[in-house]
Amino acid sequence: MIATLGTESEIRLSDVADGLAEARRLGNKPLVRKILLSARGLQPRSIDDELTLGFVYLELGDLCVALDWFTHVAKMRAGLSMAHSGRALTLQLLGQPVEALAAVQAALALDPRDIVALKVLVRINLDMNLPAQANAICLRILTINPGDPDATALLKQAAIHRSRPPAA
Repeated sequence: MIATLGTESEIRLSDVADGLAEARRLGNKPLVRKILLSARGLQPRSIDDELTLGFVYLELGDLCVALDWFTHVAKMRAGLSMAHSGRALTLQLLGQPVEALAAVQAALALDPRDIVALKVLVRINLDMNLPAQANAICLRILTINPGDPDATALLKQAAIHRSRPPAA
């Protein structure tokens, strides 16, 4: 797969996810960045390509453009939980927790096992100083995906939040 991703003209959006996964598995950060930057200039041919672009821009840190793609996909294919969870994550990173929570709820209504939406919900609960709820959601994630490193780290954060005295 990596061999087919040599030049920008060779990369198709349908190859991006596989190429990124392999480049990450190999620990090749320059190739990850090259794939992301190359994907940015490609024209989407389907809703799935548009969703991929949302994640590309999210990973590149261009949150406003990522949000535009996720919002577009969520409108075009309202039943796709990944579009809503992508929106949720982006909104949470943009510091818009109320909007992020609405997107989380939309994603989880479609797929109660949407890991991205659940992780955003954990972060929202931690930010609202609700560590018990965050803990319960982390445990739910770990039943879906045992050993999930993000959920494990968030579980530790929830424990730290629980051990803090309440704010005065």
